[in-house]
Amino acid sequence: MIGSAWSISRGHGEFVVFGRRLALETVVKSGSIALISMVMLGAAVTLLLFTENGSEFTALQLGFEAVSAFGTVGLSTGITTHLNPQSEVIIILLMYLGRLGPLTLALALVEASAERRINYPAEDIIIG
Repeated sequence: MIGSAWSISRGHGEFVVFGRRLALETVVKSGSIALISMVMLGAAVTLLLFTENGSEFTALQLGFEAVSAFGTVGLSTGITTHLNPQSEVIIILLMYLGRLGPLTLALALVEASAERRINYPAEDIIIG
């Protein structure tokens, strides 16, 4: 994603890495996955902060637990057993969503769209 952002900012029409051109669809999918993941994690950490309000856990500890659960890596700061039941449910959901995959989840929630019969013209706009 950093490479594609660098390539686009330099005015290149395509993204080339290690002598291979990546398809635009691949770059867009990676950006979508990253965005969906960040939104899920941001919402989960916010909910953890609300449910654990008044506890001795720091935002860094709760954030680490959330990212670890979403990444299904099995790491912990040791606070998981001391979380509220609501927070435990959030962690469990993050584990499930991380295993399922954010793009799979997004595609499952969106209705299958009918094939478009109309192709609209493309337009270049100034961004930034």
